[in-house]
Amino acid sequence: MKALIFVALLLISSSFSTEKNATGALQVATPTPEVIVPVAEVHQVKRVMRVEKKRQQVIRLAKKAQKVDVRDEVQRMDSKLKIGLFLLAVGAVLSIVGIGLVGGIAALIGLCFTIIGLLHTF
Repeated sequence: MKALIFVALLLISSSFSTEKNATGALQVATPTPEVIVPVAEVHQVKRVMRVEKKRQQVIRLAKKAQKVDVRDEVQRMDSKLKIGLFLLAVGAVLSIVGIGLVGGIAALIGLCFTIIGLLHTF
């Protein structure tokens, strides 16, 4: 019985070794050759990446500074000018809604405050 099993295994293993057509089941992909990059190019790529990161940081800081400048400009305005601009906006909204008389009065008072605020500012 042992001899029969041995012969069967021998026949099965010999059939794999004489097979000339690849079935695809046991195919192994050939390794791709590695591309050797010179060290100078690697350093240049790293330097470009660092420069790009710095440029993005500068852009972000410039945008933050721009926002701060606008906020400071509003805070530095004269209080009468702020009141005048607010009353002008309220007058325009009231006129659009349909309360024209009250909107006109608010806009007129807002115009006066705006002129006084501009005189104080400049």
